[in-house]
Amino acid sequence: MIEKRRSRRTVSEIPLEVRVVERHRIALTAVINRHGALILSPIPWAAGTQLEITNQRTGAMTNGRVVWCGGEDAPGSFRMGIEFDAVASEFWGDDYGG
Repeated sequence: MIEKRRSRRTVSEIPLEVRVVERHRIALTAVINRHGALILSPIPWAAGTQLEITNQRTGAMTNGRVVWCGGEDAPGSFRMGIEFDAVASEFWGDDYGG
């Protein structure tokens, strides 16, 4: 099966600050692309949750939403797919490069 993606995926661990209303937590990426990421979060945010996301390496900020929550990867580490509100080509800095 051939899977078509809007942009190339890159495996990368990037620390993020994820803010929902007044709550914020530190999360870590597992896979990134220009349209979002697979992240590991200490909080299992529900699909549709709006997020303000800050790349802790570059200081870049963007908005997005949770599109998928896949359960616990390890105790206290929940897998979630996030999608940016708009393509954020520079958000990942040198970690993406494409």
